[in-house]
Amino acid sequence: MYSRQRVTQNHGNLTPRKNNNPRGQQIISETQIKYSVIVLAGDRGPGDPVAKAQGASCKALASLFDRPLLLRVLDILLTSPYVRNILIVGPKMNHRDSNPELMSLINNNQVKWLEPDRTPCTSALLALSDSSIQYPVLLTTADHAFLSHAIIEEFVLTASESSADILAGLVSHERVMKRFPHAKRTALKFSDGAFCSCNLFAIHRAQGQIAVQYWRRVEQLRKKPWRIASLIGWRTLVSFVFKRLSIAKVMAQLTQVTGAHVSFVELQNADAAVDIDSQEDWRMANKILTQRS
Repeated sequence: MYSRQRVTQNHGNLTPRKNNNPRGQQIISETQIKYSVIVLAGDRGPGDPVAKAQGASCKALASLFDRPLLLRVLDILLTSPYVRNILIVGPKMNHRDSNPELMSLINNNQVKWLEPDRTPCTSALLALSDSSIQYPVLLTTADHAFLSHAIIEEFVLTASESSADILAGLVSHERVMKRFPHAKRTALKFSDGAFCSCNLFAIHRAQGQIAVQYWRRVEQLRKKPWRIASLIGWRTLVSFVFKRLSIAKVMAQLTQVTGAHVSFVELQNADAAVDIDSQEDWRMANKILTQRS
């Protein structure tokens, strides 16, 4: 657990600061919490609807409000006090080389680049094995439309208080719909409420990779739903489908089946739940950014 108020030993890249309090505890300031960041920037290929509509070579380099998606994300990460270093997985080399600004960041060692693998999951596993990555790790995507310093701070400071191996960022579906009433967001429905995913994950230690490897197995079986049900557990799957399980119980079940301590961070900022998966998403995000400018 990484606590902003109390830490008894040095853990990874969190450097404790001496404190002269009567209990002799060591305290970390918030800005001493540093995460290695992995940005998944691969896409579906030349047929990606967002890339095609924007005339871009790939989705990560499609412009949103006159700025390529990936560079918008990097603008925030490169200026965040919670970021130790950045590894981007994608876009493919020929697309990467077509963007001078991205190449400059790579050549100046401000970010490191890896060729993407076949799927987001295998790309994440590839990145987690890279020598530049140190735990804790923040995992996000290039199509995170409204990533901001405030979102990173809320997610990192809340996640760092948890003892979980891996945590997923979620926002209440009700909160998202209140902020973006015309958005089409997929809701994960539990007995105690519905949530939207945020493309934000914290992986605190190597044990968290087990959950990513488990998801890879699910991903490989996506065309065989009965095998997925067997992997997850029929009772759990049926209970989830009929919204009989609370989010805490689902996380507990995932912890049991994966062998990694799985949890979540509920974010209050609805912006965290917006990514660009379609032209409709792009139009909504572009309109909002125009209104905010």
